[in-house]
Amino acid sequence: MGKRLLLIVSFCVIGFLLVFFLVSSIPQESQDKEEVEEEMEEVAPSPPVVMKGTELRGWEGGKLAWLLQAQDMELNDDNTKAICWGAVRLIVYQEGEEKATIQAQEAEINLDDKDFYFKGEVEVVSSSGEKIVTSELRYRDKDKVLETEAEASVHFDGNFIHCRGLRSDVDFENPEFYQIIKGSFRLSAM
Repeated sequence: MGKRLLLIVSFCVIGFLLVFFLVSSIPQESQDKEEVEEEMEEVAPSPPVVMKGTELRGWEGGKLAWLLQAQDMELNDDNTKAICWGAVRLIVYQEGEEKATIQAQEAEINLDDKDFYFKGEVEVVSSSGEKIVTSELRYRDKDKVLETEAEASVHFDGNFIHCRGLRSDVDFENPEFYQIIKGSFRLSAM
């Protein structure tokens, strides 16, 4: 009788363990699937914020420093970077007066540092009519400086310079040409 009782108890324990493992494995699989689906939902990025016909204004000392107009603009998640495309236009002001207008097909803007990177067909026109045409250009609002390493055509004071790379203030009073390819100059006697 003792062996029989031991045999019955052993079968009961084995049966209990089999049922326990079968029952516990079924909900665990569905729970694992739910956790994976939740993780996939958390990882999925939110769609970017895209704005149409947008204007952004930058202020300095209570005066308008720049006005950015873009046909389309996308902001990153923390609103520190903007990507613009279509018709992009930046009007730069100094002391409340318009100093230059920059037009391009595309632009990337670091909104924290107010650094603008224009690309495509870029054209800069100063308030006095000087003009730069290039394929890419940086404008740093902190320094009020235009800069490019690309080839550029510059028209100022009746002169023409085709160069590779330049740096200038926004009203072209102090331009610096890195490598002059060709140009025509008129010197006037004082």
